[in-house]
Amino acid sequence: MKIITKGILSIIGAALIHILIGSYHTWGRLISYYLSYLHYHNNPSITLAESTLFTPFVRLIYTSSLALGVVASSKLGLYIPCFISILFLILSHSILSLSTNINLIIMSFAMFGIGIGLPYMSVILNAWCYFPKRKGLIIGIILTSFGSSGFILKLIADEVINPNGLSVNKETGYYDEVIANNILSYLKLLIGIIVLIGITSLIMIKPFNSAEAKEEASEEYEELVESNEFMNASTMSYFGGNENIKIGFKSKPFYQLLFMFLLSNLFNALHISNKITFGEKVYYNHSFITNNIIIWNIANGCFRMFWGIMLDRFKFKDIYLFSIFMQILTFSTFYFISKIKTLSFLYNLFIALFNSCSVVVIPYS
Repeated sequence: MKIITKGILSIIGAALIHILIGSYHTWGRLISYYLSYLHYHNNPSITLAESTLFTPFVRLIYTSSLALGVVASSKLGLYIPCFISILFLILSHSILSLSTNINLIIMSFAMFGIGIGLPYMSVILNAWCYFPKRKGLIIGIILTSFGSSGFILKLIADEVINPNGLSVNKETGYYDEVIANNILSYLKLLIGIIVLIGITSLIMIKPFNSAEAKEEASEEYEELVESNEFMNASTMSYFGGNENIKIGFKSKPFYQLLFMFLLSNLFNALHISNKITFGEKVYYNHSFITNNIIIWNIANGCFRMFWGIMLDRFKFKDIYLFSIFMQILTFSTFYFISKIKTLSFLYNLFIALFNSCSVVVIPYS
């Protein structure tokens, strides 16, 4: 199999992995259903405010697991972290479908976060090895899958859980019990999807092999192998080996980038965890909220491709600072804009535009 073919397959496999871990985005929509389910099944103590912390908690865990995933890949190879990720996704959603115990729920969301973080960067780095001069485009393609996953799975979730588009009860703030119980059917279906796509992604991903690349006698790959800039296939070591990974953990830029990633993701986490609950409190209109989310997820996915292409043309620092400034501006004014339905719908696109930037810029850097 030619190296370029393996590269294309690896991009597709990485995109499939990111569709799975991108299921995180649907929890902004699912949380009100799940809270209603808990309300009717022996755990009414969890409040709406507390439930909105679940998605930021998952994001904190997966952000903290990104470096762990790269290290695990360097020591164990690419397949094992990807397999563990798929296993954790299955186990976490299984626990959520079987238990209402708050400790198990927290543990399952922690497993979910680790399952997202382990393969997140590793599959991107592997794909970069095949196309070293198209880093921005590659990360744009893969992270578009991560962002678009919420749109695809959200449509499935609404069809399974709430096919009639009923809104929450204005008096209780919860969905009816029949609708709330449908969350179990969706979680079981999602587990099946994870198994199917997970197996397919493992088949598609091909760890980069520098020896094969050199045999191709391509100028681009010869330059890649000579410089040893990317990962070596046999060890999956980034930037030249395990020693350099250790040096990286001790360096200032690593922690600066980690802090930047946490900071820039803060706005995204707040938006994902609160857009449904906030919308239900303000509008009580299921159709409006649903359409808003659909547009946001499509825009969030498409804009990632846009930012990936921009990163091949402009300095990442300039793009990052601009996106952070615009995120602060949009979030600080959203409360006032949200009082006008039409403007809040359009404003949602601006939030998607600038939120999608940071998740592309930081891994690229």
